[in-house]
Amino acid sequence: MTTKAEVRQQGLAAREGVPDRAAASRAIQARVMALPEFSAAATILTYMGVRTEVATEAIVAEAVRLHKKVAAPYVTPDGLHAALIEGRGDLVPARFGLVEPADRIKQDPLRACTPGEVDLFVIPGLAFDRSGGRVGFGRAYYDRLLARASARALFVAVCFHSQLVPTVPMIDHDIRMHVIITERETIYPKR
Repeated sequence: MTTKAEVRQQGLAAREGVPDRAAASRAIQARVMALPEFSAAATILTYMGVRTEVATEAIVAEAVRLHKKVAAPYVTPDGLHAALIEGRGDLVPARFGLVEPADRIKQDPLRACTPGEVDLFVIPGLAFDRSGGRVGFGRAYYDRLLARASARALFVAVCFHSQLVPTVPMIDHDIRMHVIITERETIYPKR
């Protein structure tokens, strides 16, 4: 059986090897924005793509244009939290090479966003399987965040098609994705 560490390495190598990442990211973002649940969502939480990750800027821009609330995650010693942003200008460089809301936004109580308020989550990862399995960098930040989400929330994983693997080893606290979107297809795992 393949270990999570092996799947993680395989997914990272696949992500780094995507030939036209910008075009693939545009296709993935278009598929996310075409979801009926995206149109219906009042509040969307999305990671902010960096380096070789699927870009998310178009999702943020479209959600802002449609007057949706947009939340971006940030890391604290006790896990992931989120703050409402108005666009890329509200973000600054952070640990691990990420970008996150600026301190002035994170400290503003009017910008706080709890997982229970979010209708649609856009989730990154290193590898996914067609059953909704996900493996990230192994810190379980997103699993702990999603465990606090509303039962009505939709978990949308975005990845390049090459990051799909036959099976992701899952343990008890791992959260399965409701939808997986690649540049080639939208996958609805059986629940």
